[in-house]
Amino acid sequence: MESFQNNHYILYWLFQILTFVGVFTILQCFIYFMQPYEYESITIKNVDKIDKSDIYNDYDVIEEIDFDKGNKFPYHKTIIISPQDSLMSGIQFAELSNDMSHFKKSNIQFRTSELEPQQYLLLRVPTMDMAGRIKINFKINYKKGSYVFSPNMRNGHEDKVVLKVNKTLTSFINK
Repeated sequence: MESFQNNHYILYWLFQILTFVGVFTILQCFIYFMQPYEYESITIKNVDKIDKSDIYNDYDVIEEIDFDKGNKFPYHKTIIISPQDSLMSGIQFAELSNDMSHFKKSNIQFRTSELEPQQYLLLRVPTMDMAGRIKINFKINYKKGSYVFSPNMRNGHEDKVVLKVNKTLTSFINK
């Protein structure tokens, strides 16, 4: 009878501890998602004014992608993009639809779908008057992010150091 009471006592405290841990985890999850985004260090830089051989000397470019090989558009930007601290995976590109209402998956073939820190993609993207034609979607630290390559690189800034990314349940579990 005494062992039954000891087992009951142990199970009672085990249940109390698990309840505390569960409530604490739910509270952490609630606090984590109160602000549904974070910022990640990702370099996006306009390199139009830099000679192509200098780009390859200064940056570890692993692939060059041209989104307008036929030169259908009059204006272009040459851009490098790279994660600075973490692996960027699930890289996909999308192009603005003909009716300019949404982005559709690009049919451009490229070799890599992930970038390690300090590895760069060299992109030649067409630009229009006010809107960007090309969008990149990616995951970094299990968070989802995207960026539209606009003509003025967001209010005239020629490079970015951080981008906003959306938190996911997987990023919470990973943390």
